Amino acid sequence: MTIAEIAENLEKRPYSSREFIEQIAVYLERQGNYGQSVVQAAYQHQVPIFVPAFSDCSAGFGLVHHQWNSPESHLTVPHSPLPFMDSNPSSDKSGKFVYIS
Repeated sequence: MTIAEIAENLEKRPYSSREFIEQIAVYLERQGNYGQSVVQAAYQHQVPIFVPAFSDCSAGFGLVHHQWNSPESHLTVPHSPLPFMDSNPSSDKSGKFVYIS
């Protein structure tokens, strides 16, 4: 499971979904995966991605796998919108994209 592998190689601490998704992009680039990926495009252009319900998405299942197999030392992705809300709306290089399915 790729998400579990990413989680295993990170410092064990709470991550915002923005931080964790950034680490997914780093992993993809290290693997030489330069396909058409919203995650990679956002990372390359320094656009943060916030997932308000990370544990409910498919990547969340990989994170649960990591937590289940590392009960004493694992990372978490709490449900805090603060990093998303703190983005600078006055910056000409920032913006927010909200996708609701």
